[in-house]
Amino acid sequence: TVDDTSIPYILRSQKKFVSVRIVERKLLSKYPNTFPDELGKKDPLVSHFITEAEANLLNEINTAHCDFEYGHN
Repeated sequence: TVDDTSIPYILRSQKKFVSVRIVERKLLSKYPNTFPDELGKKDPLVSHFITEAEANLLNEINTAHCDFEYGHN
């Protein structure tokens, strides 16, 4: 949870990874010109490609558990 917004994540070797698209849609869209103070306390963002299995898991979370809260595409 960041700034009272739940963001699903994938675990890789005990590290949490989130979808850029979900972060943009659910968190950053609330702050078009600013960032929450909490984000400034976090490590810098680094992008990694998602695996097919991780994509399937995030799609299942979105469709079966979150009623398409994170989008339809």
